[in-house]
Amino acid sequence: MSTPTLPQVRVDLPPGFAGLPISTSDEQNAAQAWALAGKVAEETGQSREEFAQYLHALTPGLAEQGVRLFGRFAAGDENPGLATLTVAIQAWPAPPPDGFADNPHIVASALAEQYRERHPGADARAVPLAIGPAMVAVEQGEFRLPPAVTGDGAVVRPGLRIEVQIPLPDNAGLAVLNVVSGDEARWEAVVEQTRVIANSVRVDEAC
Repeated sequence: MSTPTLPQVRVDLPPGFAGLPISTSDEQNAAQAWALAGKVAEETGQSREEFAQYLHALTPGLAEQGVRLFGRFAAGDENPGLATLTVAIQAWPAPPPDGFADNPHIVASALAEQYRERHPGADARAVPLAIGPAMVAVEQGEFRLPPAVTGDGAVVRPGLRIEVQIPLPDNAGLAVLNVVSGDEARWEAVVEQTRVIANSVRVDEAC
C-alpha cells in the first residue's frame, strides 16, 4: 500500500517568531538550521556552527513525526512569556467509518473524547475554527526535574500544554499544533496567541 500524500498547510505566525521549517530534504533542513542559528546562536551561548549542528540533528526525528515547523514565540504586550510551537501534519491512523468524515463536528468530538481517555486531567473539547471544527485540549501541571538532571535538588516547574487537532478538508489528515510554556504568569496570553495561530491554519491550495 502506498503512503498517502499529506497536504501542505499555511499558518500565520506572531511577530518575532523564531522557527525551523522541517522538510524531507536533509540539504534544505541543514540550510534552515544554519539560517536560524545565525539569528539566535548568541542567546544560547554557542557558536553559530555548534547551534546549527544541534538544530540540524533534531530534524530527522521531527520529520518522522510529521513536524513541519518547530520554534518559539512570545506572548503578551509587556514582559511577554515564551512558548514553544510545533506544527505537524499526520495521516489518519485508520480509515474512518463510512460517513464519518461527512460531519466534521462528529470528528472533532470523537478526537476530544479520545484525548480525554489518554489524558484524564485535560480540558479537551470540540471548538469551531476558521478552517472548521477542531479538537482543543489544555493541560496545566507541574514537571519535576530530578537531582540527576539539575545537579542539585529536585526542581518543580509549572507547565502549560495546548494541543489543537484540526481535521483537514476532504479527509486529508490532521494538522496538529502543540504549544508548551513554563511561564505561568503569561499563560493567558499564550492561550490567546495559540487561538490566533490555530484560526489562521488553512490548506495551501497551490500545492
